[in-house]
Amino acid sequence: DHGPVAIQVRDLPEALHAVAAGAGIIMVDTGDITDLRAIAAALVERDLRRKVRLAFGGGARVEDLPEIHHAGADAVDLGRTIINAPIIDLRMRISR
Repeated sequence: DHGPVAIQVRDLPEALHAVAAGAGIIMVDTGDITDLRAIAAALVERDLRRKVRLAFGGGARVEDLPEIHHAGADAVDLGRTIINAPIIDLRMRISR
């Protein structure tokens, strides 16, 4: 078993199409929390929300996590935040 199929969407019609096609994870990858909120609400209204997990990405920042969670996300892609994180100097001097 490979787990649920994840489909990246930009709007509600794409999200509904993905659910109808059997997606287990809907990735709202617009970076706009309003899109996430609208898709989550529409899935609840159509009694489809329990069938899928919602993920959110597109520039999400750590400080946005509470709002993203409140908007309905089950998971968040913090890729850009991780890639742009400051580098920590971990050099060590080893001596005998």
